[in-house]
Amino acid sequence: MQPFSNFFRVRTTDDMIDGGWGAWQVAARYSHADLSDLNVHGGISDEVTFSLIWYFNSHSKLIFNCTSGDIRDRRPADGQTAGNFTILGTRLAVDF
Repeated sequence: MQPFSNFFRVRTTDDMIDGGWGAWQVAARYSHADLSDLNVHGGISDEVTFSLIWYFNSHSKLIFNCTSGDIRDRRPADGQTAGNFTILGTRLAVDF
């Protein structure tokens, strides 16, 4: 992705601050998976992921992810047959 203006901050000759914010992208994803097969009883998983991506320039970006979901109908483990999870992640990507 090529932002209209790169992210930067600079002091101008008239002692003002000038800059650009890069580009922002918002994304969402839904996933459904059957984790069971033959003798493996992994259950059913549903999850939703929300992402916020900040492009500093065409060669670097910062990605924030939040994934929330559940697993149900699996073989009991410690008496539990279902569970919920939330995953937070971030990543910096630089292209040389």
